Amino acid sequence: MLIERKKIVELTARGAIFYVSHSGGKDSQAMYCAITRLVPHDQIAVVHADLGEVEWEGVQDHIRATISHPLDVVRAGKTFIEMVDTGRRHGQTCHPGPPAQRDNAPAI
Repeated sequence: MLIERKKIVELTARGAIFYVSHSGGKDSQAMYCAITRLVPHDQIAVVHADLGEVEWEGVQDHIRATISHPLDVVRAGKTFIEMVDTGRRHGQTCHPGPPAQRDNAPAI
C-alpha cells in the first residue's frame, strides 16, 4: 500500500483527476472513503454506470446520500442482451478461457 499511496500523492501534486466508479456497494464506499483521505476534493469525480432495467431502485439516491461530490451517471446505448445479439450478428463468440483451458476442460 505504501507504493500506491506514494504514487497517489505524486499524481495529486501533478493535478491528476481521480475517477471513482461507484456501484453503491460496500467496496465502492470503501474506495471512495480511502480516496477522499488522500486526494483533494476538487480532484475527485464520482461515476456510476446505470444498469438500466436491472438497476436496483434507489441505488443512485443511496450513492448521493453517502458522497460529498456530484454523481456523474453514465448509461450504455444498448442493453446487455442487445450488445450480445449485435456481437453474434458480427460473428463474435464468447469462450470460457484460452484454447488450452477449453480443450482440457471436463465436459459438463
